[in-house]
Amino acid sequence: MGDRTLRRTGARQNGHVTDAPSSTESTDRTVTLPIAVVSLLAVVLSAIPLLLLDPQADDGFAVFAAVAGVPMLASAVVILIVSRTVGSSRRFSPRALWWVLVVMPLGILACSVPTILGNAEYFEAETAGGFIGTLALMLGIIVFAMALGGLVWFFGLFPLDMVVRLVERRVRGERISAGMFVVPLVFLALGAVIVIGGLSLDGLAPGRIAGGQILGALLGIPGTYDVAWPAGLWIVRILVAALLLALVVPAILRRARTRGRAPSGETAPQD
Repeated sequence: MGDRTLRRTGARQNGHVTDAPSSTESTDRTVTLPIAVVSLLAVVLSAIPLLLLDPQADDGFAVFAAVAGVPMLASAVVILIVSRTVGSSRRFSPRALWWVLVVMPLGILACSVPTILGNAEYFEAETAGGFIGTLALMLGIIVFAMALGGLVWFFGLFPLDMVVRLVERRVRGERISAGMFVVPLVFLALGAVIVIGGLSLDGLAPGRIAGGQILGALLGIPGTYDVAWPAGLWIVRILVAALLLALVVPAILRRARTRGRAPSGETAPQD
């Protein structure tokens, strides 16, 4: 009976104490499990276009989406999971990251091997050196895309998570001002401007010259750039105008309120 009682609470035997499983172990599992699920799901989603679609169709879009788009989004989701864990003061073990840092890239790379071998001429992998070079290029693209996942998190998932948390607090009855939604919505708009703007314009020059081309495109000034998506360019213009209004209008209103309160604070002269 005594042994059964001490099995979970800890026993002192031979001068040592056997403690019960700590709550931190379950906390590690609650963090590791979603990271593992996201990483494995990314491998499956990458395997679908790599193994089932024609890698030469649409200038290799299927391969690019598999080795760049999927790991970029997956790393952004993992960063969100880690940030929410750290923000809630829960214990986080870096060992959980091996799923996204090792398992996911190597799994996607393994799925690309049949595609490379089946299209050796297209990938210039007809020799052993060419095959190894193609694999190294694929791995480099995967790692670079995972790094870009930080930008996806910063301009997309992070502000979206802020909005969701504010809405949750509002539903619980907490007092949330409308101004608290401005910052995350501005970040979301900036992310949309970057993505849609990149899809709308083509033929941009490298370096600082591109800044002038982008400004000219927004203002409708003809230039050396090409408009690949006219509707997207109008969306960018609307978002930029909304951003300017969100930043300028509150400042004007604060200044007007300050001027309106100034006369009321003065005391009238008395005889």
